[in-house]
Amino acid sequence: PRFVLRELQAVADSSDPVKQVRGRRGLDVLAELRRIKHLDIRIPESEVVSSADVDAKLVFLAASMRAKLLTTDYNLAKMAEFQGVPWLNLNQLAKALQPDLIVGEDVEVELLKPGKEEGQAVGFLADGSMVVVTAGRPHIGRRVRAEIVSVIPSAGGKMIFARLIDSVA
Repeated sequence: PRFVLRELQAVADSSDPVKQVRGRRGLDVLAELRRIKHLDIRIPESEVVSSADVDAKLVFLAASMRAKLLTTDYNLAKMAEFQGVPWLNLNQLAKALQPDLIVGEDVEVELLKPGKEEGQAVGFLADGSMVVVTAGRPHIGRRVRAEIVSVIPSAGGKMIFARLIDSVA
């Protein structure tokens, strides 16, 4: 809907660089979706007349259109569920489709910051899982190959501990 596009544009125009990147990525994804043959993307002109926030407007619009809501926003999904609107959390779908990581498997990860313990560095996999790499601190800012030594479930997904094999880039 137009109100979502306006919010996405506002986020892309934000002075906060993190928000700006997210907003631009959202606009890029919409452009990519439009290029997919046989995928009918429409921008409903209907406006939800109320001062409600965007999430409430989306749930109302989905309910009135008898549409399903696809989202990556956990809170929006829960609001839709409460209102009886069918929904699919795309992050959960992506996680369900990814094979489980196992001890002894190699992963490639960009190390972004120091870990809590001496010598550790932290990076993240595409699914958001945190990877703590032993002896990775000297390689912060680079991609490395690491061997998984343990996988621990956490509230935010999985926490993976790995040992450095070598620097990739």
